Amino acid sequence: MIKIIGGKYRSRLIEVPPEVTVPTKSRVREAIFSALSGHIEGERVLDLFAGSGAYAFEALSRGAGEADLVDCSPSAIAVIKRNKATLKEEKANIVYDDAFRFIEEKHDPYGLIFLDPPYKDLRAYREIPASIMAKGLLKEEGCLIVESENPDFLPHLEGCREKTYNYGRTFVRLLWRNPCA
Repeated sequence: MIKIIGGKYRSRLIEVPPEVTVPTKSRVREAIFSALSGHIEGERVLDLFAGSGAYAFEALSRGAGEADLVDCSPSAIAVIKRNKATLKEEKANIVYDDAFRFIEEKHDPYGLIFLDPPYKDLRAYREIPASIMAKGLLKEEGCLIVESENPDFLPHLEGCREKTYNYGRTFVRLLWRNPCA
């Protein structure tokens, strides 16, 4: 179990899938959401490789408009469904799909996109950020948040201003889509 850090669900516990999912530490999520402060209210959120859905539920707790939580693990989807029911969150859309396929089929842009694949999934780090940008899935001034244990896996993208944070063994890069870059 992990806690929601802030917003209307503050201190509420949510479940974590029992398999190899490694939940993002609370202090890392708290720092990310502090960096996103002022950019969450009303935004459409995409949580790829959602696991427990912690990123999406944290964003919804802080005023995001709606969230798509995508995972291809049946046990993760079951946990996300239970977490949605526990929080009584109607704005969470659960999608049982492969992240790569979902990106290819989606057309509406998001204000916040969380990409936290299994750390060894190099293909996700190489391909998904570029696909998101090529398909226009990140709206202008939107933010792509990428988490990894290796800073070399974090993408650099044309047309984005970026900020990288280090939290021990966890690295997070925020890529802001800037139309003036």
